[in-house]
Amino acid sequence: MPGSEPFFGVPGYQPDGSVRYDDGDSPRLTFTPQTAGNRRTFTYSVWFKLGNIDGSSRLMTAQTGSGTPFFTIDIFQDAEDDSRGIRVNSSANSDELMLITNGRLRDVASWYHLVVAIDTTQGTAANRAKIYLNGTQLSDFATETYCDQNYQTNVSSIIKHNIGAKGNDAGHFDGYMTEVNLIDGLALDASHFGETDGVTNQWVPVKYAGAYGTTGFYLPFSGADDVASATGGTITTDGDYKVHRFTSNGTFTLSAPDTGFGEVDILNVAGGGNGPGGSSSLGGGGGGAGGLRYTAGTCLAAGAYSVVVGAQGQNSSFAGVTTLAGGNGGSQGAGAAGGSGGGGVGNAAAGTTSNDTQGNNGGTGAGTIGVSVCSGGGGGGSGGVGQNTADNDTGNTLSFSDGGAGTAISITGSSVTYAAGGKGADHDSSTNGDNAAANTGTGGGGGGGSGGSGGTGAAGVVIIRYKFQ
Repeated sequence: MPGSEPFFGVPGYQPDGSVRYDDGDSPRLTFTPQTAGNRRTFTYSVWFKLGNIDGSSRLMTAQTGSGTPFFTIDIFQDAEDDSRGIRVNSSANSDELMLITNGRLRDVASWYHLVVAIDTTQGTAANRAKIYLNGTQLSDFATETYCDQNYQTNVSSIIKHNIGAKGNDAGHFDGYMTEVNLIDGLALDASHFGETDGVTNQWVPVKYAGAYGTTGFYLPFSGADDVASATGGTITTDGDYKVHRFTSNGTFTLSAPDTGFGEVDILNVAGGGNGPGGSSSLGGGGGGAGGLRYTAGTCLAAGAYSVVVGAQGQNSSFAGVTTLAGGNGGSQGAGAAGGSGGGGVGNAAAGTTSNDTQGNNGGTGAGTIGVSVCSGGGGGGSGGVGQNTADNDTGNTLSFSDGGAGTAISITGSSVTYAAGGKGADHDSSTNGDNAAANTGTGGGGGGGSGGSGGTGAAGVVIIRYKFQ
């Protein structure tokens, strides 16, 4: 706010290690507790250094998607370009908890230490949420709304928690973080995580010495958070990495060093859609690809995780993230919706993607069913939309619509293309549709309109990789 004193960072302090968040790369660490903890009482502590801030950016969020309910701690930017405060916000319906500091964060050269302590069991409203910056409790707020006694937040519930982004993986933080602690079940002040150095008079970190509770964790970001070992799936080695590949349902169990967390890369692909057979001069639309999510640097707590690998036309899921099955290609009209949409036939609509972060729409077909011959559009892929089909009523050239591009990923050590769309078929061909390569989530090709058989969509796959040495 105009006239408010800025908060200054800790000049000269340099941590032993940190992680760099570049908002242009859409960074975040994601974890989903396997067992719920204390949603009323907890402490979150983080050291951070600001980078490029062109809007509000999240330090930590507990939120499934983009709406309520949510809990978030973020750097809040209002109308002034250089006016950045701290916001703590919890909402089930109407921002039941909302604290926005009057003081501003203007120092981009130094580190800040932030502690947020929540205890909604307290009888006094102001004791239910406390904010500490560089060891000092803050009391000057532009907005100051406290929740009801015994209010339950989203923190430590069995939903996605992001460090560095919103629940829908937007609002990314830009800068550096280190010494991240979540304490489940205790509301603590800043002295548990920092102290004033007697020589330099700087506020510096101290390692928390207490219990972390059911869902708590410590992330030093100093290289000590590599996974020690894990079991499940087919295990191979790629240099310094272990790769766990699941082509059927199973369990991934990891153990980690004293942080209780490990950093993993995850590829999650659902089953692709089928391409239908052609008949009566109707070329089948291509099957849509299964939904694809690839996340590098995901933070997982030690423990056992259920892995569901979608067969053809079925969803896959792992660690709280579900990818959606691809839509089947159209045989008499529109393609089906899915992770990527199937290709349509005739002037009916193509299938649409059910989640645009996982796939793309299918292509439209050509011609009018019942009036003229029709060719099928291509199925959507994770890397692009399916091709629309030009009207094939004239000319002798067979026309097949390409499926949308897949995504080439080298998580196993070699480049493999996953989740491509199936090819749509010509009305005047007897060609059979292509069967998709196994466990790629690719859609099957449509069959030609002169009796070609449809191709089968591929089952999905879940692959987890981590650095072990």
